[in-house]
Amino acid sequence: MRPILLTIIALFDALYLSAQNRSIYIHTDRDYYIPADTVWFKAYLLEDGRPANTVFNLYMRMANEEGTEFQQSVAMVTEGISASYFIIPPQFKGNNIYINAYTRNQQCSAQKPYFKKLGVLHFGEEQKSVSISPKSKQTFLYINPSGGILLSGIENQVVFHALDQSGLPFTTKGSLLDDQNKQITTFETDSAGLAEVTFVPAASANYTVEWLDHKGGLRKNNLPQAVLGIKALILADTNLTSIQLQSNTAPQTANVKASIGQRLLFSEDIQVSSAKKVNIPLQNKDVEYGIMQVLITDSQGHIHSKQSKLIGQNTIEITPKINLEQGEGSKSINTLSLMLPNAVERASLSVSITDIDVPVDSSSNIITDLIFKPITAYDIPYASKIWQKTTHKDLFVQSQSWLSELCPSGSVIRPDTLIVLKGQISMPPKTWSKFYTRYLKYNQRKFKETGKRRGISFGYADFQKTGFQFIETEIDSLGRFTVPNLIVFDSMSTRVSQIHSQLKFYPFKVNYTFTDTNKFVNPFFIPISPNGNKPDYADLQERKNFKSYYYTDAKGNRILPTVNVKRSTKRQREILRLERRFKMQDIPTNIEPDQILLPLLDEEVKKRSVSLSDYLDRHLNGRNYEVYLNGKKKRDSERSFLNDDASNYAYIKCYRSFPPSNGAAAVLIFELAPSEKDRDFGKYMDEQTILGYMPIKQFTKRNYPNEADKERIPEDNRMTLYWDPFVSIDSTAASKQIKFFNNNKAKGFCITIQGVTNTGELIYYRRIFNSSRSER
Repeated sequence: MRPILLTIIALFDALYLSAQNRSIYIHTDRDYYIPADTVWFKAYLLEDGRPANTVFNLYMRMANEEGTEFQQSVAMVTEGISASYFIIPPQFKGNNIYINAYTRNQQCSAQKPYFKKLGVLHFGEEQKSVSISPKSKQTFLYINPSGGILLSGIENQVVFHALDQSGLPFTTKGSLLDDQNKQITTFETDSAGLAEVTFVPAASANYTVEWLDHKGGLRKNNLPQAVLGIKALILADTNLTSIQLQSNTAPQTANVKASIGQRLLFSEDIQVSSAKKVNIPLQNKDVEYGIMQVLITDSQGHIHSKQSKLIGQNTIEITPKINLEQGEGSKSINTLSLMLPNAVERASLSVSITDIDVPVDSSSNIITDLIFKPITAYDIPYASKIWQKTTHKDLFVQSQSWLSELCPSGSVIRPDTLIVLKGQISMPPKTWSKFYTRYLKYNQRKFKETGKRRGISFGYADFQKTGFQFIETEIDSLGRFTVPNLIVFDSMSTRVSQIHSQLKFYPFKVNYTFTDTNKFVNPFFIPISPNGNKPDYADLQERKNFKSYYYTDAKGNRILPTVNVKRSTKRQREILRLERRFKMQDIPTNIEPDQILLPLLDEEVKKRSVSLSDYLDRHLNGRNYEVYLNGKKKRDSERSFLNDDASNYAYIKCYRSFPPSNGAAAVLIFELAPSEKDRDFGKYMDEQTILGYMPIKQFTKRNYPNEADKERIPEDNRMTLYWDPFVSIDSTAASKQIKFFNNNKAKGFCITIQGVTNTGELIYYRRIFNSSRSER
């Protein structure tokens, strides 16, 4: 037997280096939203049970219940995490938002996209519920022999799982009877509907289970027939996991295949017999956390036995220690301290605190989604609830239908790469041929003169910054170019123009490509439950206290109590930039200008030469105004500059009544420095706003340091009181203190903490606190 074990272990060690086990979880600041809300999220990505360090791109698709998508985006991943936000369309009509998330092209057909459901509630509408009336409720007792088979003449374990038609567990009592109707043993399910019995079945005997349904009615189920065969058991302790093969037959050879998640550990032919049990030991330190499956097949591929177990069941979940100093009253401060065990070397967490009246959906969490979801044959309704309730976690794992398809073990993990912006100049074919010929000619001449080739001028400005930065890049024979080392977040303004003076007035257009469209061609994935239902609302009891809080502004518009991300327009960004640029030349005043003119953004000024005098005549009524140039008042005899081209003047502020001019109308004109003036202004230029990676932006936290600040903001109906996706704890700082403020109601809140350690343990905490410090 020892040579067989050595062969298996050697094979296992070789395959471990080419792992392909990948899982994703997305933690959002809330479980339920309303249209126009901002959804803040943090994504956790694991490979082989550890934070993924070979992935940089997370592809995300958002859709309604029918799979009709309203957004496709890419989020940047760093050391296995990504954090961003998206906005629900104001006109969204559905009751659920579905999310698909995945990484690079799925080389493994067994891997399915990650799926997440968010609830959407609407003003003045009664929400649908999947709650089942007692009259229509149906209950079932599912029977799962350990290893998937009953072997006659040896001890067997049988798992019972009591569920209704929606997947909710219920408690029941029952008895196991032999074919003489004699009671062998009894059982009682726990609050998760799980129970187990052990007995030795006889060959050719018929066994029956009697149990009580939810109404107390007696129901009967038959056990499968005990047979001759081979079955697998998985035994685990703190340091060692053993695969045990049992048989009640004559010696025969069977194929034993072991996997974790979708990663093959080993596949080997082993001889087994009734004379002796076969044990295959594995060190827990050599395998990651996850669902281990053992499949036994014969030479024809027929399945004899299938067994599953969660590796690291007793250590995978970490519950942080929480201390809370709870404030009382409207807008009061709360202090939360969280601590992890000293054994944790490093952990990345996300913390969400929501108003107590916001519904919660506890049907899934970071544990169920990272460990169970990648290999579930069906959606497991209320998986998190059942997992947290049961004292028989082994039985829960054994009672599920796990997928057996595995990813190829021989493929090598290829590191992901950041997405760079690509562009292609578009012209009519005849024009392009002429243009490119001249482009090559001028480039060759420039190369002879300077030793360098020149291409096009590419300018870009991030949506959070002012002012453009410019680089040069060459184009190929098809007009294609790339912008290396440029990472595009959210939106970015671009300007492309020709550098060679003889080519500057050719009209053209640039077609940009950021994300490969092939990443989004597969159908949107929506899982179904065993009874064929799509994911829907959680139990009504979890959201019965919800009310739609909003206030109405002076125009009658409903203002939603959430943090929406507002973006400034291109014009607003340019005004802010110019205010900073001409701050020293400006004349201080406490009134706002009645009109602001930006000649460099005016299409009329771009296309042809326009004098400043004509430009002002077209935009202002009359000439009866005082004129200031760069902060200095100009008399009529000093206004000859008005005949200059308007493109020399970037910023003009107009006042109907200007205090420094004794209340007379005034125009403040600001002239660019000679080095800032574009001698080629008016040349053909392609200007666009492009989309890149999903933005990284901090959640705005409300702060009330004193009573005056509380009065300054009369309406505070926030649903999310606190959100931080970047909480980090390590061995040098094992605790974290968080301060957050109540909203107007101060009725209580729900705290949710989730995260991953560097060694793959999963952190989960959720608890609801009301204003009187009691918990529910």
